[in-house]
Amino acid sequence: MQIGRGVTDDNWVKSSTDFNRWLKENASKTTPNITLLDTSILTPKQAAVIADKWIHEKIIN
Repeated sequence: MQIGRGVTDDNWVKSSTDFNRWLKENASKTTPNITLLDTSILTPKQAAVIADKWIHEKIIN
């Protein structure tokens, strides 16, 4: 975050990291479940295609 987004506030970075950890640990425990998409190895286009498919599945079902 500090490099990619230029964020220099250590408290903001820690807060974001803590929230990300919470999401990973609790996504399957919420109602409804939170769907996570790990974009760390995807191109923006690949992530968009997956997100679009997920949205359409939720609208239809």
